[in-house]
Amino acid sequence: MAFHDLIISYKTTENHKFPLILVVGREPSSDEPFSKDSGSYDFDSSKRCAFWNISFSSIESVCGLDKGSLKKLSRDVDASPVAFTDASPVPINNSNAEKNSLRSAIIESDIDTHVQNLANLDHILSRTKLVLLSGHREGSLSAIARRNFAYASSRLEDMFDGLGIPHVSVPFMYGKNRSNIVEVIEKNEHIAKSMRGIVGEFEDFALSQSTTLAD
Repeated sequence: MAFHDLIISYKTTENHKFPLILVVGREPSSDEPFSKDSGSYDFDSSKRCAFWNISFSSIESVCGLDKGSLKKLSRDVDASPVAFTDASPVPINNSNAEKNSLRSAIIESDIDTHVQNLANLDHILSRTKLVLLSGHREGSLSAIARRNFAYASSRLEDMFDGLGIPHVSVPFMYGKNRSNIVEVIEKNEHIAKSMRGIVGEFEDFALSQSTTLAD
């Protein structure tokens, strides 16, 4: 049986030690249930994935980088500071017309188990220095689904607080929201500074990799 990994990072990211930004969405567009493990993603295999694209472009904007430059640098070293996970314990394909009904059927104990499974992935969370909680309290959600996402987001916030990881709630990572996402981050100077520091460390890592290859 196929599974969708619980936290995904770009290609060989897990083999390195630079800090990470974890972007927490609602649920992945998938028919596969979650595993309890981490795995990898490749943004070039899903070039039209708005969630991934807006995550990268929002981070680039806050960090004063040209659009596409963080992805290019990530390709160059087969690694990236941007990792992804989700608040919901149930993946749902975007094409599923019953999405809100499925979201509403989720119970709090399933969310609690999901958050604990995330907490067990210490090899990722120990490197996570900033979390973006995306679209959990706004958007086109039914009342019950909105309540479930709010509960999941609160449980995640408690976990990240316990781990000492800064976090911020931002609008859903979608094209028309990009300017609002950037505005929310930049208004929080501590979050924006942390994001720029993480990306700066990744740039240093990428430079060291290219120097090593040149040698």
